[in-house]
Amino acid sequence: MITVAVSVEVYWPTVFRTITWWDNANYSIAAVTLGITPPPGSLLLTLLGWIVTRLPLGISNIFSLNLFAGVTAALTAGLVCLIAAHLIQGTHLSDNRPLRKGSLAITLAGTVIGGLTFSFSETLWLYAVKFTPYVLTALFTTMILWALIRWWESAEQPNAFRWLFIVTLLFGLDFSVHRTNLLMLPGLFFWILLRHPKTFAIAKSWLYGILGFAAGLAVHLLIIPIAARDPFLNFNNPDSLSRLWNYISLKQFGGGFLVNLYPRKAAFFKIQTMDYLNSFTANFLSSDRAVMILSILPLLLGLTGLILLWRRNRRLAAGLAILFLTTSAGAII
Repeated sequence: MITVAVSVEVYWPTVFRTITWWDNANYSIAAVTLGITPPPGSLLLTLLGWIVTRLPLGISNIFSLNLFAGVTAALTAGLVCLIAAHLIQGTHLSDNRPLRKGSLAITLAGTVIGGLTFSFSETLWLYAVKFTPYVLTALFTTMILWALIRWWESAEQPNAFRWLFIVTLLFGLDFSVHRTNLLMLPGLFFWILLRHPKTFAIAKSWLYGILGFAAGLAVHLLIIPIAARDPFLNFNNPDSLSRLWNYISLKQFGGGFLVNLYPRKAAFFKIQTMDYLNSFTANFLSSDRAVMILSILPLLLGLTGLILLWRRNRRLAAGLAILFLTTSAGAII
């Protein structure tokens, strides 16, 4: 709660008071009019934004939507703190060593520092000041990670399949915004393999996993009746199943969900890999010498956390590292 409150307090004066360009303009109009954004779109963001614009806040719709982005980013950082605290507590309990009062205070301070470091990283702060689908994707990333950790803890219990249902449900609900979180699917395979490979042989796990993903995808069928209303913003008019398929498969831009691995659109290492590395360093390893040690603090905190987790639970640390590496590689590819 401390991280969420401080983040909102800092985001508030930095949030845009009016509409900006690109996705912020599209999604703001879609939220106000309950319309259809350009593909691939983000149905959930449109629906949530539409609800926000109906609240009697006494401010302009655009300002309220941008504030909603800030609140969403703050909740994302808060969930990161919750995950961190849960990992610390869980690794101590696995060693049959409950946290002492002093350790609890250190844990609280550490998670707050880590959460605020994440809150004010370049990427999340950019997401927090204007209403775009990317902030919702970040929130879904943390929710998926939380559900994965909860499955990890209950993997050997008879009801573990319930957490797999939630994991795949979240994947289905977030099936938008360049399918960013779907890049975690290869990591999900290794996650299960590391913790409880017998899960792959349990029919109920497959059943609930497929049902969860299908239920999440089914929500996107709401696009059809929304488009059938002929709203002010109605890209591609996906008012039927065939039109919806063209919309989500990005037929307008060439189709095939734009999964084009070869030929590359740019040099793989010189441009595409460096583009990812530049984004990573902007958030975790700034080259700004004016702030000295603070420039590398996020990277040091992250590496320290991973090392400490490795000392207590190597499989869990390896699972998190693989999730990060496979998702990173997927983003570049």
